[in-house]
Amino acid sequence: MKTKIALCLFIACFAFVRGDDLPLPPYPKAALQAHEGGTVGMKVNYDDHGAVKSVDIISTSGVALLDTTAKNFVLSHWQNPSKANQTINSTMTFDPSSEALSVANYGPPPPLPDPNTLTATLPRLAKPKDTPLSLYKKHIRAVLDYYWAYEVKKHASDLEAGTVKLTYVIHSDGSISDITVAEGNNLEVLKQVGEEVLVAGTPYRPFTPEVIEEVGDKYTDTKSFTISR
Repeated sequence: MKTKIALCLFIACFAFVRGDDLPLPPYPKAALQAHEGGTVGMKVNYDDHGAVKSVDIISTSGVALLDTTAKNFVLSHWQNPSKANQTINSTMTFDPSSEALSVANYGPPPPLPDPNTLTATLPRLAKPKDTPLSLYKKHIRAVLDYYWAYEVKKHASDLEAGTVKLTYVIHSDGSISDITVAEGNNLEVLKQVGEEVLVAGTPYRPFTPEVIEEVGDKYTDTKSFTISR
């Protein structure tokens, strides 16, 4: 009996997931006992053989142990020859309520026609009440709308009508952290896709000196994602 239980636990800990059939780490015991969870956003860099050569945390789960677990496991256990010489954004989600983990992998979408166009044209669209921060936010929201359209098309078969509002912190270097659900319905898939959208564009353009003067080294914002049928 003990052997069967141990075997089941081993299989559960290293269950393969949708996408690239990549293994998952065991849920850290300390985090599970503390009912800690969250989503870790990572930029995974593959070498010419498809082995992972480096991992950058681009959005934190808010729990250092989960961030470290995800990064170290990906470095030591992931290999994907089909991604040789590529950089892939991935999210690893730890859910303490079900003791489950999940992973989403997505390559970069087609690039914006000109990555600098949105920022370059914003001053010409400025209104009298616009500030450096409001112009920066317009750029971020335009980029998010672009990635949302791409992700919705990719996940069309999985999505049902609904809305999710995500709150996140954006830092002066263009990284994001502390992604949380503010409100919404039909949350499970929408939340995952919304998180993918937020992570996909990172790092965003760094703050200008004028934005830093206005808001400091970070600010909190929200973004709503809606599917209509």
